[in-house]
Amino acid sequence: MPTPTAKVREHSKELIRAFTPIRFFLMMIGQMPFDIKKKKDNTYTFKLNSRSKSWFFFLFMFSIATAFYIMVTVGILSFIFSSATSKWIAPTQYIVVKDPVTGENEAQLWERYNTRKEMVPVLVIWSWMTISFVGSLHVLLYGKFYVHYMNYFNRVVQMMDIDMTGGIKNYLWKNNILTLGVAVGLILGFSLETFGFTAIGNTASVLANFVLRMFNVEIESLNWWEKLSCKMFGLLIMFLALVGSRANIIQFLFFSQLLKNGTKIWNQRFTIALEIDQSQLKKKGYLEDTNADQFHRRLDLKHILKDHLILVQLFRMTESVFGFILLTYYCFEIVSVVMEIYQLAALGGFAPPPPDDDDDIVKDHDVFEADKAQESETFSTAIVCLILMSQHVWFAISTTSDAAAAYEQVLQTNCENSTRKLLISRTPQAMEGFNILRQHGFMYCRNKADRNFALSMFMSFSKYAPMQLTAGGYFSINKALLVAMAAAIVNWAVSIYQTKVDQWK
Repeated sequence: MPTPTAKVREHSKELIRAFTPIRFFLMMIGQMPFDIKKKKDNTYTFKLNSRSKSWFFFLFMFSIATAFYIMVTVGILSFIFSSATSKWIAPTQYIVVKDPVTGENEAQLWERYNTRKEMVPVLVIWSWMTISFVGSLHVLLYGKFYVHYMNYFNRVVQMMDIDMTGGIKNYLWKNNILTLGVAVGLILGFSLETFGFTAIGNTASVLANFVLRMFNVEIESLNWWEKLSCKMFGLLIMFLALVGSRANIIQFLFFSQLLKNGTKIWNQRFTIALEIDQSQLKKKGYLEDTNADQFHRRLDLKHILKDHLILVQLFRMTESVFGFILLTYYCFEIVSVVMEIYQLAALGGFAPPPPDDDDDIVKDHDVFEADKAQESETFSTAIVCLILMSQHVWFAISTTSDAAAAYEQVLQTNCENSTRKLLISRTPQAMEGFNILRQHGFMYCRNKADRNFALSMFMSFSKYAPMQLTAGGYFSINKALLVAMAAAIVNWAVSIYQTKVDQWK
């Protein structure tokens, strides 16, 4: 690689500036194990230093999140298979409820009663924790490849003399604000428990109870202060799960936006190189002039082909880095939305069946009228469920649409030629150049060099067609995925709802 000029080196600084919102977000939640160093030539590089403060902070947060994840997972499994774990874990706290139909008092295990009511939001939180765990583990195992990928992007913007960061910084700040807004909403909802808004507090209580289950302790057996502390612990798990689940996805969105901007600029360079003879470009000074706008740089055929191969490599590396994370993300997004739709549809049926022998228990407990309590909790539960479902749907749609834009977005450019307007009207962004080449490539060939270039581009496009991002090769991240997800969500939500909550045994 030739020594970059001062102007070219500015692209490295522009890339780091655009990365600032992600860096700020990741440092806040301990998901930024990389250091950004300034080199002597005023360019920047990512480094992974196992002795740095950022690395130790990442390990510390990863250990805490992993411990929470394991304890909650074991607690959920021990509850599901309670018949097998009853020798070690035996809940003893009961609650007496008044049946709204018969008017009779019935005893229920406190843990069973509340867990059945909050199982759906608990599973949603657990899905967030799974996405967060998989993403952090991936960074831990493949951190060096992450660094290589980030530094390769940094070198690419200098080699191609290109600024890929247009509009990205504001886009990332918007995503950060939305994520933190949901997190702040969880905290505010928890603080409103004293005013009857109990949905978030109940979910936090059940999460904490799953952790205490490993020690054969129930929240209901604790005093008021201990109960509040346990609920705040459950709220901390919810907060870490939410922000952790977005950590790797927001990085993927950053690089997919860079790919979108990069392919857009290359497409226009390619179109200009095809339409205007190389001798004319040289006469106008575009082949040597580095002060021209970035759409008129590196227009010689050698650089056009080289830059295309670089973009292909970026697509492949992006898929390698984020493929498995995307697979996990989309699978659990579907699970979360299905469960939230189910909960909204089943809010009226959370009363669990009573145990067989409860006469003695009923005599020793105050009566809890479950029907009235349920009426007061339904509204707050519905609000929380709607908010969570809305943010899941919004993030899934925005993530898919923004990733698909890297190769599906229509190229916007000032076209003086009506043929070019027709050419670029409805073609995937990354494959736009192939469409131009396929329809008019040989028309612009004026000599043997042009013909060899066109053939080389044909071979390059054909070998790597289509240039797109996938979730580890299992499915493509495009708008068709949204249709498939919607169909799967409706299918599973209807199927699961056929088994009512009060039929669970």
